[in-house]
Amino acid sequence: MPVRSNLFGAQSGSPVLVRSAKILTEVIIGVIAVVALLAGLTIWRLSSGPLSVDFLTPYLERSFADNERGLTLDVGKTVLTWGGKGRTLDLRARDARILNPDGSTLAALPEVSVSLSLTALFRGMVAATEIDVINARVTLVREADGHFALATGGTPEEATIGGTEPELSAILPALIDLFTRDPRRGRPLDYLNVVRVVDGQLIVIDHRLNTIWFAPDARMELRRHEHGVAAFMNLQVAVGPETASANLAILFDQPKQIITVAARVAGFHADAVAAVAPVPEALSGFHVPLDANVQATLTPQGELTVANFN
Repeated sequence: MPVRSNLFGAQSGSPVLVRSAKILTEVIIGVIAVVALLAGLTIWRLSSGPLSVDFLTPYLERSFADNERGLTLDVGKTVLTWGGKGRTLDLRARDARILNPDGSTLAALPEVSVSLSLTALFRGMVAATEIDVINARVTLVREADGHFALATGGTPEEATIGGTEPELSAILPALIDLFTRDPRRGRPLDYLNVVRVVDGQLIVIDHRLNTIWFAPDARMELRRHEHGVAAFMNLQVAVGPETASANLAILFDQPKQIITVAARVAGFHADAVAAVAPVPEALSGFHVPLDANVQATLTPQGELTVANFN
């Protein structure tokens, strides 16, 4: 009977084959053990505090430079940190500033979480695909004629309202401009697809109703879209002594030059709204929840053209 041999010339079941398989198994187990040990040591180190990776700072700064608008990024410190429940390892830029061409500060960002593109890394480029801005604020202004605009900080209300959270309104035009450009994948910023505000605030200075709407618990997202830019907001809005919720989906359709808004609001009570904004007198005495779906269309200048409620 012929003796079967494996590809290496060793007979099946021979001591050589058995010994080789045993050695290979031990090597694999050893590699797994080393990787597990290194991962455990890394997690243990990060659990005691962030790990400085400042050698990445120049790469991050270059990846966010917007040569077309002349904006640059200055990062104070780059760290690797454990993101906590619901997150994994985070690369974070701390004490970051977005600078105008003249070197003045356009926006200060105390802490930003960055997700890097593996595709860009394989091409020898450091580029972010997503960034999360932690504990920031966005301020909108509704003018007396109904137009909406981003706050500029030029009015007393804008200069004094809110707390110490960094204001992002000034950089939103640059982000919208970036997301409406054709992503040529030749520049680091072309890889950026999502910007979020986590644990943030939204403030609306409403000159038409002569009141200020405040959402102290806000999650906002700006995302690149095939037709332009999409935005999503999950808000808890303070209305007098109560809190209501609002979820919004907004799309800026660049080819059509229109902004569409779909919103779901719940938990607004007529008497609570009456305490902070003018409403029909007949509603001011009723503690009745007002839930609604809202669809609206606006011009890029913030002028309301269509609105439907149900």
